[in-house]
Formats: sequence, structure tokens, C-alpha cells
Amino acid sequence: SAPSGSGAPVKIRKASPGEHTLSADLSTIPDGYRTLVPVQETFQTEEGEIIQRDLPLKAQRNVSGTVYVDADGNGSRGTQEKGLEGIRIRLDGQQAVTDETGAFLFSNVQPGRYTVRADSEKIPAGHRFASDEPKKMEVPEGPFTRERFDFPVIPDGGKTPLPSPLP
Repeated sequence: SAPSGSGAPVKIRKASPGEHTLSADLSTIPDGYRTLVPVQETFQTEEGEIIQRDLPLKAQRNVSGTVYVDADGNGSRGTQEKGLEGIRIRLDGQQAVTDETGAFLFSNVQPGRYTVRADSEKIPAGHRFASDEPKKMEVPEGPFTRERFDFPVIPDGGKTPLPSPLP
């Protein structure tokens, strides 16, 4: 094992000839990054050989949020407010569908400016999104996570009751 410090390659000198295993301690990888290669490698060395290995890292950029029924109309999801499953969310050319809790996730988003929209086709009758405006965002270089990027759903004045709160 040899320390590599901020992305520098690992060099192993004076290794005895034979089979060796090199592994990385994942707890030392900075938050928001992941490895692009396996973190353990077995290799053979010859007498006097110097071994150099790189552990390239990739910044993780994620955009996540929920679609939920805002039963109390306060714009913030309470513990009893039900998520809506099956709602399509669009991040420019990408799309995700909400799970049973109303959550969605876009992984490995490239840096840039984006418009995020939620499709209303599967919203319960008598309801609408609290805002019809698409959400604009910028994903910077480096690691990035946008959490609680939410789309609350409220009654639109129709006679259909809200879905039941969670038990």
C-alpha cells in the first residue's frame, strides 16, 4: 500500500518479485467522486521493476427530488403527504419516472444549464402542479447533488378528493 495524495499516481519501488495485490481505501476518496477502474488489482513484478498505477476519479453530479400531494398547501412536503408514482420528469433530453415514494433521480448529469419539467398526464384528476413554470438549474463542474428539487401537486378547484395521507 502506498499513499497517492490528490490524484497523483501510485508508484511502487523495490517490490519483491512475484504476485502482489494493490487495493484502494474507498474511505479516502473525496465525497462526490467515484472510481473509474476497479479498486483492487493483482499483478506480477520482476526484480527491480517499478510499478505505477493510476486511480482516476469521476465527479458525481446528481439531480433528485419528489412529486407529492401538498395536502396542506404549504409548499413543503410533510411526513404524511403522499408521493406520486409514475410521474415523468424531464431534464432536457433525459427522463426519469417517480418511484412509489414519488422520488426521482438523474445520475451522472454533465455540467451545464438545464430545464426540469414534470409531465402532468398522470396527476390525479382535480389536481395540478403548484407551479406551471419549468425549473431552471445549472450543474457546475465537480461533484454536485441537488436534493429536494420538488414538484408539489395541489387541488385545482375540482371535486376529486386528495389521495389519502400515508398511514
